[in-house]
Amino acid sequence: MIHERKDLDVRPSRCRVALAAHRRSVHLVFRMLLCVFVAFGTGSLGFAGVAEEYQVKAAFFYHFARFIEWPAATFSSEDEPFRVCIVGKNPFEGELANLLSGKAVHNRSVILMPNVPDSQWDQCHVVFVGDVSADRVKTVTRAFKGKSVLTIGEREDFIRRGGVIRLFMQNNKVRFAINPQAAQQAQLHVSSKLLRLAKIEEP
Repeated sequence: MIHERKDLDVRPSRCRVALAAHRRSVHLVFRMLLCVFVAFGTGSLGFAGVAEEYQVKAAFFYHFARFIEWPAATFSSEDEPFRVCIVGKNPFEGELANLLSGKAVHNRSVILMPNVPDSQWDQCHVVFVGDVSADRVKTVTRAFKGKSVLTIGEREDFIRRGGVIRLFMQNNKVRFAINPQAAQQAQLHVSSKLLRLAKIEEP
């Protein structure tokens, strides 16, 4: 079942006005960041190419992690880094690595693990599932079922196969869908602010 959320108005002029009026609000700053990424990265003029699309998706990636909370028991120590893993083909071509460089998530340094082998999946806190087969998606989501891992993918059937967040294109803009049921099973607390910006999808 799919519940549509009202689209965020992403016209650049409205983004600028809203950002100036509400500079100190974390919620509205996040909304404005998404406005900027969508309006200038994926606006009505269309993409300059796939690379530009993944610049926007990389930005979304980082903010997903900021607006989702992991259980304290997920980490073995206070200084354990936050690990972002990529399973399958890495479509970001350095964009995600550049964006995460020097950043912190919930006061933890961030490590990007591209092309992570199956034997190291237990180290991941976020997993992006690249261009893989439906069977491979099912294997990945089953492996993380019940574990506090945020799974993100792009396949149309990603949420139906157990994923938490799906990135997709709509009207030449990057959108995202969230499966609250899968997030709850993973014991991930998704901010209501993030949910209001998402399409809610259930398997």
